[in-house]
Amino acid sequence: MNRKKHWIVLTMIILLTMLPQAVLAKSDPRFSISGTEEHRAIGQEFEVYIHGENLSDLYAYEFTILFNPNLWKVKRARADIMGYFQKSHEELQSEGIFQFAFTKTGHKDGENGDLLLGTLAFEATNSGNSTFEFARIEMVDSHFVKSIAAPKTSISVAIDSGQGTGDTSNHPDNADKPDKPDKPDKPDKPDKPDKPDKPDKPDKPEPVDIVLDTPVLVNQLTKTASSSIDSDTWHKALSQIPLANKNKINVHLKLEEAEETNTYEMKLPVAALSTPKDNINVIINTPLATVSAPSGMFKNGALSGDNIGIRIGKVDVSKLDPAAQQRIGKHPIIDLAVVSDDKTVAWSNPKAPVTISMDYSPTEEELKDPEHIVVWYVDGQGKVTPVPSGKYDQTTHKVNFTTTHFSTYALTYVIRTFADMTGIEWAQHPIEVLAAKGIVNGASDEHFQPMSQVSRADFLLLLLRTLGLEGEAGERFADVSEGAYYDDALRSARGLGIVEGIEGNEYHPNEPITREDMAVLTVRALKAAEKMPVVQSEATLQDYVDTALIANYARNNVEELVKSGLITGYAQGIHPKENTTRVQAAVLMYRIYNN
Repeated sequence: MNRKKHWIVLTMIILLTMLPQAVLAKSDPRFSISGTEEHRAIGQEFEVYIHGENLSDLYAYEFTILFNPNLWKVKRARADIMGYFQKSHEELQSEGIFQFAFTKTGHKDGENGDLLLGTLAFEATNSGNSTFEFARIEMVDSHFVKSIAAPKTSISVAIDSGQGTGDTSNHPDNADKPDKPDKPDKPDKPDKPDKPDKPDKPDKPEPVDIVLDTPVLVNQLTKTASSSIDSDTWHKALSQIPLANKNKINVHLKLEEAEETNTYEMKLPVAALSTPKDNINVIINTPLATVSAPSGMFKNGALSGDNIGIRIGKVDVSKLDPAAQQRIGKHPIIDLAVVSDDKTVAWSNPKAPVTISMDYSPTEEELKDPEHIVVWYVDGQGKVTPVPSGKYDQTTHKVNFTTTHFSTYALTYVIRTFADMTGIEWAQHPIEVLAAKGIVNGASDEHFQPMSQVSRADFLLLLLRTLGLEGEAGERFADVSEGAYYDDALRSARGLGIVEGIEGNEYHPNEPITREDMAVLTVRALKAAEKMPVVQSEATLQDYVDTALIANYARNNVEELVKSGLITGYAQGIHPKENTTRVQAAVLMYRIYNN
C-alpha cells in the first residue's frame, strides 16, 4: 500500500522536519494512556484517553496510537482543547495505526499544565486480547519549535465473544448480563447509528491507475518539450477497464524534464477530454505543474479535429506590466492553454473544474504563516485577481488550486490586515487569511467592520466563493436587477438548488440574513459542492438554551452544522433570529475552507 497517501493535513506547522527541535529533559512533559475498562464485548465501544502532564506552551501536536485492526475499528475522535483537529485516513487505520493531529490558529499562546489531549472511541469487532500503545507524539510550541516524545505506554483490553450493546459504563460485566435475555431485541441492531456509514465507502473506492508511456521530443527553436498519445493507444488503454467499473480511473501521462525548455505540451485525442464520464481523470505531470482534468473538460462536440493539446509554459515576469512585476516578485508564474493545430482554443467550463498542482518551496518568512500563500489569476492587462481555492500543502510542498478557465497564474504571498480587529482577536487570523485569498473583502482598505450585518446577497456570494461553486444560471429573482453585482451568483445558486426565494419569486437580497437562514443556505451549498463534513462534534441542539426559537424549516440544518462543528453558538445559545455579523460569517467561511 502506498503510504504516501496516508498523511494528516494540519493548518499550522507540525510535521515539518526543518523546524528547530528541542531535546526533552527530565522535567519535560509526561504522557500516558488510559481507558474505560479492561473488558469489552463484541459490538461495544471502548474509550481511550490521551493525557499530557507538565505541558508548556503546547500549540500543536500529533500523536500515534497502535492497535489491532482485526479486533477494533475506529468510531470517532475529538480534541478537548479549542482548535482544529484531523484524524488519519481509514486506510492507515486498517493497518492498526491511528494518528491524530491538533492545532490552534492565529497568534495565541500554547497550552500549559495537565491536559486531556484526545478522546478516542473504538468498537470491538472480534474477541481476543489486545493492547493500545501510545507510541509517539510530536509537539510544536507557539514559537514553532518542535519536540518529540515516545511514551511507549499501553493499556490492555480483553474482548469477550458475547455481543455487547455499545455501552461504555464503568461496569461492563453487570451491563452485559441483562443483555443476554434481551437477545430477542437483536432486530434493533441495524439501528446502530454508525453502521449506515459503511455504504459510503463505495464513494471513495481505490482508483484504477493507468500509466501510459510518453516519450518527450524537444523543439529547440520554440524550447517546447512535447509528447503525444494517439487515439488507438487511448482507447486500448481504457478498454482494459470493465464497462461496469465505477471506480475513479486516473490516466497518468508524465513529461520528463528537458534541458533549456520553458514549455511542455501533451497532445491527446479529442475523445480524451470531451467524453462526459465522471470517473475518468487525465493527469498530466510536467516539471512546471501537474494538470488534473476530467474527461468531460470540453462539452461533447465542442472540439473539431482529431487531437487537442494541453500546454503549460513558464512565464517571464519581466513581460508583465511593472505593477504586476512588483507584486509577484520572484514567485513562479505559469501559463495554461489548450491548443489545436498550434492555435489557442478558448476553454471555460464551470461544470468541469481542472486541478493544478505546483511544487513550491516557501521562504523562511512564508513558512511562519503558510496560509497566506495564495494564487493569482493574471489577465492580459496585468490585472491580478485572487483564486480562492489556492492552498499550500505543507506535507507535499505543493500549491494546489482549481480553475474553470485557462490563463496565466502566479503564486505569491499576501498579508492583509485591518485596523479594527480589537476585541475580536479570536477571529483575526481567519479574517486575514480569507482576505488574502480574496474570499472576504474589507469595508475599506483599512477597516473590516466586523460587527456590521451581512446581507442575504453578500452571504451567498461568500458561500459560492469559499466553495468554488459555479453552475448553470437559474431564473433571475423578481427583486434582483440585471447587472447587479450579485445577479450572476444568485442565478448560479438558484440553478444549483441552493436558494428557493421568499414569497414566491423574490430573494430580498439586501435584507440582513438571520443566523438560522445562514445555516440553511450553508448546508445546501455544502451538499451541492459534495463537501458536507462528517460529524466531528458530540454537541447537539439540546446543549443550547434557545433551540425552541429555531424555525421548523431550519432546525435540521442548524443541527447538522452544530454536529459538524462548523457553528458553536455563543452565550449558551444559537441565537437563530439574530442577524449574522461579518465576523461570524468570516469565521464560518474559514471553517468551511479548512474542512
